Amino acid sequence: MARSWQISLFMGIVTLILGIIVAAHPTGSLNVIAVLFIVAGVILIRHLDLTRAIIGLFIGITWIVQGVVALIAGIGGGSREGRGWWIAFGVISIIAGIVVTATPLSSLNVLAVLFGIWFIIMGIFEIIGAFMFRHALRTEGPPAV
Repeated sequence: MARSWQISLFMGIVTLILGIIVAAHPTGSLNVIAVLFIVAGVILIRHLDLTRAIIGLFIGITWIVQGVVALIAGIGGGSREGRGWWIAFGVISIIAGIVVTATPLSSLNVLAVLFGIWFIIMGIFEIIGAFMFRHALRTEGPPAV
């Protein structure tokens, strides 16, 4: 248990660094992800823009399908609570999916920056959580087994 806060701190720092790298260099980060798709990457390594476009298309199509499902659930859900949220989520997801599918390369750069910002925020929260956990261990001691 005493090492748990250290592991949490380490993971927070790694996530923070990853977020900074992805947010600062979205194109390079996307190229790394594209190359890591080993089977397709071997074939498409000479055409990284095509590989990145495929990633964007996959994300866009996934959002469109997710939006259609949410929209159907919201419309056909009867009078249950939160129905409006499902409909709104479905419409937004469909619109986002269409935008990403229509312009996959530029949309993917924006998504990479947003992902990087998300990693930065999560890394900061993980670091704070690690220090809070360490403080709790020091003041309360490890839990009894």
